[in-house]
Amino acid sequence: MSPNFTGRRNNLDYDVLGDLMSSGEVTLSAEDGQVQTSFADNTRAILVSGVGNEGPRQEFSDRLFELSDDDFVKRAENAIWLSAYAANNPNSDYHWHADICYYEALRRGKAELYEKAWKRASSN
Repeated sequence: MSPNFTGRRNNLDYDVLGDLMSSGEVTLSAEDGQVQTSFADNTRAILVSGVGNEGPRQEFSDRLFELSDDDFVKRAENAIWLSAYAANNPNSDYHWHADICYYEALRRGKAELYEKAWKRASSN
């Protein structure tokens, strides 16, 4: 049976960046050999589509948007750690949770928040 059979709540092939780019939520450009990420609207949560194993993906993005930077780092650390722990389960929501945390840090203009969370998660 194909992993993408009708009715699967969390598509194994879900690609956060592909979703964000196809919806116009994110655009990428190259400048001086560096990839630049631009968001359609930095004043609201990142818009994501679909339903994960725990409900609409948008609800997770909305919760991230509301967090302070310190609470965001804690949540991202948890998502990164759980994504690594679930490496044997490609259908785990934790993979796209970690990805959306990355883009949320970029949306805030604070990529260092994700890097801090990653360093904390990798030291556990």
